[in-house]
Amino acid sequence: MKFITLKQNIKSPHRPFIYSLNADAIENIQTQEGSQNVYTEVIMRSGTRYYVRETQEQILELINGPSNITRVEVIDSEGRDYIKTNVNATVSMQDDNRTLKVFIK
Repeated sequence: MKFITLKQNIKSPHRPFIYSLNADAIENIQTQEGSQNVYTEVIMRSGTRYYVRETQEQILELINGPSNITRVEVIDSEGRDYIKTNVNATVSMQDDNRTLKVFIK
């Protein structure tokens, strides 16, 4: 189970909430335009809705890992075992966060 931390409920700016949400329980993430600003709505499988300042892209990066990886290294007890540069790589956590997968293009 992976938890992500999101900042302040936009609909209640006078109350500085910080949410810790189970990433596996997120149903949908969508950008909304309010009367004064743009915010992101996070909808949980339970139906609970959170209105936060982070963009959809920032939330997905918290869940999936960074998307701008250009160098990959695997280091074991003997040192660097695998090095690849000038790549476009993404990271994914799977199997209840027991498997780290790196996809290299």
